[in-house]
Amino acid sequence: DMLLREGKINIEQYTHSVTEMKNTQQKQATVLVKLGYLKPEELVTTVRHQTEEIILSIFALEEGTFAFEEMPLPTEEVITLNISAANIIYNGIKRINKMDFIRNDFPASNSIICFSKDPFDLFQDIRLDQSGKKILTCIDGKRTIQEVIESSQLDGLNAMKTICGLLKVRIIDRKAENGLLNEIPK
Repeated sequence: DMLLREGKINIEQYTHSVTEMKNTQQKQATVLVKLGYLKPEELVTTVRHQTEEIILSIFALEEGTFAFEEMPLPTEEVITLNISAANIIYNGIKRINKMDFIRNDFPASNSIICFSKDPFDLFQDIRLDQSGKKILTCIDGKRTIQEVIESSQLDGLNAMKTICGLLKVRIIDRKAENGLLNEIPK
């Protein structure tokens, strides 16, 4: 469905692959490659993208249940995905569009924010969007959150989501009044 939505395959290719999948009992991705609709190297990118989309969609949920079933990993057609937790958390928070949800977990607007002192947090594997880069250029360890938001020239919700995401992945921290860093809950 994702490939169809993104225009990587057309409806005829989709329908043909579904029929072939049912006839051969193979996974759709394998069938798409076998039929020549996808190149093998595109398969890994596609599976990674689909997996990220599924995980990121969970951030928008306000309630739900889940079950964890421990079992051996499948051995056929396994693609190992090396997905950065920082990217998932940052991008997941950026997808939340409810101001109340962001506000409930947001520090006071007069809090001063600074870069993390921990190199592990500061130099982790993360792909920042334009708003993340804008926010980071406004942080100097002296400005309040409100001043950073105003300097960034981003709309309020986008700026708040970005700051919230950067706080959660610990690239930035809040500074306490005495100059010591406050812990942001994980």
